[in-house]
Amino acid sequence: KGGKNPNRAGVEHLGMKPIQDVSILGKVVVAMQRLSPKDVEEIKEAQPKYLILLATNEDESLEIADLVLPTATFAEQRGSFTNHARRVQAFEKALELKGEMLPAWQWMKHLAEVLGKDFNGVNAGSLLKEFFGMEWKDLGAEGKEL
Repeated sequence: KGGKNPNRAGVEHLGMKPIQDVSILGKVVVAMQRLSPKDVEEIKEAQPKYLILLATNEDESLEIADLVLPTATFAEQRGSFTNHARRVQAFEKALELKGEMLPAWQWMKHLAEVLGKDFNGVNAGSLLKEFFGMEWKDLGAEGKEL
């Protein structure tokens, strides 16, 4: 079924690559948590200039980060994922955010704005439209195939 990550098809659709396929020497790297011990070692060896980690929980990967951004889990936000059959499915927020937590896309928006990019009007719905050409209402209970 294409790997352990339930959103692998969506990530591949966006053109993202595994960390071992990307040269990170001298770069600012933004990574999602759930780094395997192998990922942690590869990042250490690659010596990125700066590592920003979007983290949902405390674990050993926090030790290698220069900056940790507290990130919402799927249960703390509205969103979508793309399953192994390339069907985009929506999910609703079940829990309230705590403290300074934000969904990963909002942290990425803030980082882009710090770099001078204009992201006014960007929200989860506009990202769904931009990335997949879909709207929330299109997904329904069954989702929609890419």
